[in-house]
Amino acid sequence: MLCKEGISKDVIEKYHEHKKSVNKFVIGAILQMDQTVDLVRRELRRITPGIKIERDEIQDIIKNEILKREIVDGKPAEEAKTSVKKASAKALRKVRTTKEETAQGV
Repeated sequence: MLCKEGISKDVIEKYHEHKKSVNKFVIGAILQMDQTVDLVRRELRRITPGIKIERDEIQDIIKNEILKREIVDGKPAEEAKTSVKKASAKALRKVRTTKEETAQGV
């Protein structure tokens, strides 16, 4: 990364972005997202048909029993949640725009 080619190709910036994106706070925020909770709920229903499983119950287990407190609370955790929500919303808008363009024949 510190060689001449690495600096000219912005390898350090890409590495920094990678490290910023893949960390325990971002992954913890993803695990707490509604889509993830719904996925876990669906899989639990598949495993144990006929059992009623509430979303709040799954969210509490993820937050209180699976993740460490430092990943759920604090400034880095809040920043990660915010960045994950923004990225998710941006990706969703992009998908909607693409679908609309396809429907219009653009």
